[in-house]
Amino acid sequence: MSPTHSLNPAARLECVSHYPSSSNSPSKKFENAFDRYATVDPCFKLDLQSGDGLLDCLDWENVRRVIDLLGHFYDLTLRISGSRYVTSNIFFNEISSVDCLLQEWQGSNDVELACMGDRMKVKFDKYWGDPDKMTKIIYIAVVVDPRYKLEFMEFALSIVYGKEKDMELAKKIKLAVYELFDEYKKIYQVEHGCGSSVTGNTSENNESEGV
Repeated sequence: MSPTHSLNPAARLECVSHYPSSSNSPSKKFENAFDRYATVDPCFKLDLQSGDGLLDCLDWENVRRVIDLLGHFYDLTLRISGSRYVTSNIFFNEISSVDCLLQEWQGSNDVELACMGDRMKVKFDKYWGDPDKMTKIIYIAVVVDPRYKLEFMEFALSIVYGKEKDMELAKKIKLAVYELFDEYKKIYQVEHGCGSSVTGNTSENNESEGV
């Protein structure tokens, strides 16, 4: 990962426009297989013509489109379902990426894709559209991840929920992080018999220094 990529919040908010290219699409090998089968078996076309017929160019284009649409969610499912690594710190990134993707579909010149994007955005907002209904742990996990921190979370919030909501929510999350650290400090001092070596309110100190 280049230094530019690691420091740029926009680069970390992954939003891929196209899943596979047409030449590398998983459908290509099946398309080639159908074409070859049609040349070696003269009864192949006749058998299929009694039903819906052979797949034409438009049919394969629709297949590629479906793969393009579902591929994003397949990869997302694999990432957040991993059992050999921590996933709590990537949930918000994935939520933001899906919202970015759906917004892109909504603005597509493809009428069918735009309509699908509208329908999926309604369902997406039902579960993830109100940040106040989401547990703050999702956001805190982003802040404590050294790859993202508060800067990325604020940027992603502004993309998903708008600037006004972003500022209000970011303030609440920042306060929750400070309170969590204050609680950790108290437990640490008790367990290690520390006195008041660390003076002052941590939240106030952090507020002045930044996260």
